[in-house]
Amino acid sequence: MGINNVKIKKDFGKLKNWINNSEAESTTKTYIDLITPYTGEVIGQVPIGTNDDVNRAVKSAYEAFKVWSNV
Repeated sequence: MGINNVKIKKDFGKLKNWINNSEAESTTKTYIDLITPYTGEVIGQVPIGTNDDVNRAVKSAYEAFKVWSNV
């Protein structure tokens, strides 16, 4: 399959964060465009994380470390 036959998903919508092994809504109201370098088209929006988003992710990582550090 040549590069001209590549199918690109056109609309990812508003993406979510990935926290605690699942999608998590951001508390932000600010998003930036997700642009494919293949065509330069906007294919979605990415949340600008807030302090609350980061704190939830760090707390999740800390809890996961307690378990995984024993593996």
